[in-house]
Amino acid sequence: MEDQKDINKYDDGGSLDDYNDSREGGDEEDDFEDDEDDDQEILNEEEQMFLQQQIENEFMQPGGEDDSDDGLVLAGEGTAGIPPFNQMNIADPNLDINFQKLNSIKQFSGWIQWFISLQDHDFLLEIDRDFITDKMNLLKIRDHFPIKDRYKECMRLLLSAKVPNEEDLQNQKFLELNQDTSDLYCIIHNRYVQSPIGLAKIYSRYLQSGYGTCPRALCDRQKVLPLGLSDKLRTSRVKVYCPCCEECFLPKYQNINLDGFFFGSALPHIFMKSYPQAIILPPKVYYYQPKIFGFKVFGKRGSKYYKPATGAIKYIEDQESIDQLVTSFKEEFQKQRQQQLRLNLNSKEESKHIESGKAQQSSRGKKKSKKQQQNQ
Repeated sequence: MEDQKDINKYDDGGSLDDYNDSREGGDEEDDFEDDEDDDQEILNEEEQMFLQQQIENEFMQPGGEDDSDDGLVLAGEGTAGIPPFNQMNIADPNLDINFQKLNSIKQFSGWIQWFISLQDHDFLLEIDRDFITDKMNLLKIRDHFPIKDRYKECMRLLLSAKVPNEEDLQNQKFLELNQDTSDLYCIIHNRYVQSPIGLAKIYSRYLQSGYGTCPRALCDRQKVLPLGLSDKLRTSRVKVYCPCCEECFLPKYQNINLDGFFFGSALPHIFMKSYPQAIILPPKVYYYQPKIFGFKVFGKRGSKYYKPATGAIKYIEDQESIDQLVTSFKEEFQKQRQQQLRLNLNSKEESKHIESGKAQQSSRGKKKSKKQQQNQ
């Protein structure tokens, strides 16, 4: 009761330090906890002020009533919803929303960045300007543009720092030019991904599963690579290639409508030759064999990497029958060889008879001509 009276007295006008000094024989642990709580409150207030100032400087744009909507969205009103600094992390959903807003507000530096940021263009790489300006990388590309000066117009738009706006996208002539420019970028991109720089970018994205994983269950989420089934423009859409099962699949959700010529049909195989250490395939121990009540289905092979059949030997278990089969194969091979030799000999003899007959005819003709000359 005396302690409660003292607390009330210092709450009316005294300080906490005076109260602690006035207590005699009190618990030291209670004093330490009280001091720690006060320090935490002071730190929280300082952190909140610091965070608020940092947010205003970095994310808030001055001048304009609508600019407040582009700032960082905070939970609660004012600074009451800001968590302590040591508990703040990037995984906060509010922060993720705001970083997405900032990315959407980011200005593009040219047509290329704008083009690869479009929907369903996540697989595309940003081609370096040096690669585009190198004439050796652009050989015979001009042949794809039969219209006069169309190639130059597309190249100007491709290398320009201008980003299309709404007015441009409503202009029919610009849309046609933009389509031709995208075809030009597609052709250059096909060559870029096969270059050392492009393969290095493909490699970094492959390690992060940027192109997805194989949907086949027995491939154990093997990373896949982009692939085009045709080496012509606007012929087939992009697919993904699994190095494990060596099959092609449709990409999930995104990039379905992307032209497969952006990558070509040889990219996965060039990549595996250039970066063999990147293709770490799991051991092929999981094979699927069709069975009915535990019995194998006749004529069904199952998985592609199921133990392959080696002729009729697969269905023979006795060693004697295997030896008989081998000897029969040898006998058949010898018979076929003898028949071939006989045919060759007969053909040679026939050719000799024909040549001898021609020689005799020519000699007879010469004799007749000599007799005729003598009679004359």
